[in-house]
Amino acid sequence: MSGAGRARAGHGDRPVPAMRRPTGAVRTGPDADVDRDRCADRDAGAGSVLVLALVAVALVAAGAVASVGQVEAARARTQTAADLAALAGASRLVATGRTGESCTLAEHVSARNRATVSSCTMVRPQVLEVRVTGRTPFGDATAVARAGPSSEREP
Repeated sequence: MSGAGRARAGHGDRPVPAMRRPTGAVRTGPDADVDRDRCADRDAGAGSVLVLALVAVALVAAGAVASVGQVEAARARTQTAADLAALAGASRLVATGRTGESCTLAEHVSARNRATVSSCTMVRPQVLEVRVTGRTPFGDATAVARAGPSSEREP
């Protein structure tokens, strides 16, 4: 008989398939093929689980990047609203010299840009500073802008 299998009591002269264990020992017997199939079945589908995990990580990363992009876009919109409100208010301030009218115009321009003026002050003669708040999905974004004639700006 070969070394791959031996006849056991109760099995007649039929050779029994052999299976190597990880330790190097040879397992013989009628259930050697069953154990080999069980080992193969344990690994079946492992690649699918790995691919699903990688897809989940990629989706989470894409969601994080999208959220950061959304916040940055909201911040840029708020800064644009502050810049436009300050320019409009300063032009009215230079033309009329009235801070109240200038701030009212700044509030109107800010509202048209989906933002709210939280403060509007004349920091120097003919120089207006406007602080604006805009809504984002993750909280409020604030921006500050100053506008006025170049002769009145800080050096």
